[in-house]
This record gives sequence, C-alpha cells and structure tokens, in this order.
Amino acid sequence: MVRPGVLLVCSERSGSNLLKAMLNQHEALFVGPPMPLYECFSAIEESYGDLSIEENWQKMLGDAAELIAVNHQPVPYSISAMEMCEAEHGARRGWPGLVCAAYSLLAEKSGAQIYGYKYSTNMLNLRRFIEATEFTHIIYQVRDPRDVLISHLHTGFNQKSPREIASTWQNEQLYAMDAIKASGLPLVSISYEDLVLKPRETMNAIWQFLELSPCNSVEDYYQEDVNRQAAGKSHMWQNLSQPLQQQNVGRYYREWNFFAVKRLEWQLAEALDNHGYEKSRFKKFDSLFRKPSRKVLSEADRSFQLPQKAKWESLVAEADRRMRGDG
Repeated sequence: MVRPGVLLVCSERSGSNLLKAMLNQHEALFVGPPMPLYECFSAIEESYGDLSIEENWQKMLGDAAELIAVNHQPVPYSISAMEMCEAEHGARRGWPGLVCAAYSLLAEKSGAQIYGYKYSTNMLNLRRFIEATEFTHIIYQVRDPRDVLISHLHTGFNQKSPREIASTWQNEQLYAMDAIKASGLPLVSISYEDLVLKPRETMNAIWQFLELSPCNSVEDYYQEDVNRQAAGKSHMWQNLSQPLQQQNVGRYYREWNFFAVKRLEWQLAEALDNHGYEKSRFKKFDSLFRKPSRKVLSEADRSFQLPQKAKWESLVAEADRRMRGDG
C-alpha cells in the first residue's frame, strides 16, 4: 500500500524537474511527471454531476485516463480508469481523489512506498490544493530569480518582459509561503544552487526529513530512460539527459549586463533578501551590454504539447455541453 506522499513546491524554471529526477533515484519514493489533472478537472468537476453516482465518477476517471495517455511529458506506466478507482485511498471523489489516485498509482507501479507531486503553477491556488489533498510533507525549492529569468527567456515560450516575469516570480514565492505556513505540514526548504553545487549534502537533508535511508545514486538521474525521453521532447528539459550543470548557477553574470540586472534587483530587493541571495557585483559581469535572447521555437517545440492541449480543450467543450444540458 502506497502511503500519502510528498508535495514538491517550486516555481517554473527553478529546477523542479531536476529535483524530481533526483528524488526518483530513491527506491522508496516516486514523483510522477507533471500532469494537468488539477488544472483541468478542478475547472470542470461540477459538470459531471453527483460523483457519488458511480456512472458519473467512472466518466470522470475515464476522461482523466485519456488525458494522461497524451501527456506532454512521458508517463512511465499506463493508468486506467479502473486502476484509479481502486487507488482512491479514501480521498473524496472529485479532482483531489483523482490527483492522489493517479500519482499514488504511479508510485505503486514503480515499486515505491511514497508518492510525490510537483506543484509549479497557479501558486495563488496552492492553499486550496493543499487543503483538499492528503500530502504529509512539503519540499519547497527556490532558485535565484535572476537565473530564473534567464531560463524563461531561453525557453522561447514565455513572451512576457523581464519585469513582468520578475513580478510573477516574486508573487509566487509570497503565495507559496503563505499557503505552506497555513498548512502546518512539515517543511524542508532547499535551493537550486545547493542542489547543483552540493547534491549529496542537499539530498541527504531531504532523505533525513522524509526519514529515508541515504541514496548514493542521486547524480545518476540522467542515465534513466524516462529522463532521456523527456529531454528528447523539448529543449526545456534537455538537462535531464546530462550530468549536473554547475555552470547554470550565476548564468546572469555571463548572459546579462550589470545595469539591466541592477534594475531588476531594485524590483526584487525584498525577495532576494528573504531567500538569501546577494546583490550582483559589477566586476563579475562578462559584458556591459549583453542581454539574453529568446529562443526561436522549432516546429517540434510548438507541436509536442498539441495532443494534450487538444484533448484538454475537448474535455472543457464537452463539460460546457453537459452544463448546458446539450448531452
């Protein structure tokens, strides 16, 4: 029996996929790939009607299984509606039971006793998510926001300005910490920088927090097939197929300029202090004029999420029809 699990909270482009891959090196723990079950089904749950009626609940589970089958990141094990129904673990029927069932089922199929879930979007809704689910521990990961900005710009997917990205990041940390404190759940906080520069020490702190024995293979994550498959899906995850990239720490010194970074530091001053990040030093910058460029997306970059997006949109359209009584 898989017991209630670990919630990993981390803003996007902050190394959460790396941490997930390293956590999955432990035989007792499995953090499933990001699947938009909460995002999709929390919005359309009402359309299924009374979920105590078995037919309605089975319909929701079947739709979830179809969405999982076209997930944008590889899901290492197939999941059926029947299996999710059997893995409810007493969570209330609806999106909370759906999320917990799917992720605990993946852990069970991997042979792990603890399941994990990565929460990296919609931080404004994190408190609601925690209150409705059954996670017992929280790992909170933060990354230097100046490198987060670099990473966002390099993906090519985020078209916001640096100031807008910085504002979003700053608000996400506030929302996340408010939700975590309100939950009262046991918490361990780590940084991306420590994870990359001091991986054994950082991961050992996590194993101790979870009351697990140490795992000596955490740095071998890039050899796993599922991580290689994810890296092949998009350049956003290419580091999952490579050893730890220490050069990703302090990238802004090489890829940006002092004056642009200083303007962002004024905006982020309180957040930098709260998370222990020092202000930049003029002498460490490689250039007075350099600025990060946005990646030009390839056709593969634009298309890898399309099957999931199409299925998600069809589920929302079907839910709208049900709410209107059109069938």
